[in-house]
Amino acid sequence: MNIVSAGLVDTAMATRALTTQAIQDRLPELMPLGGNACTPEEVAAAVLWLLSPASRRTTGTSLPVDGGWHL
Repeated sequence: MNIVSAGLVDTAMATRALTTQAIQDRLPELMPLGGNACTPEEVAAAVLWLLSPASRRTTGTSLPVDGGWHL
């Protein structure tokens, strides 16, 4: 079994959770790869890769899509 471990994803729910501008302003420094939250498209791309023939030898892994958050 493989899983995609998404970090903070830029969604309406995440925007509501990050209620203050101060929190939003700190995101780039908190993300080891810089930038902001991952996009839904980035998470979907990881899922599509796991569903593709290219990942046929990938087993028992957790694929983080989180900008380095889980380092």
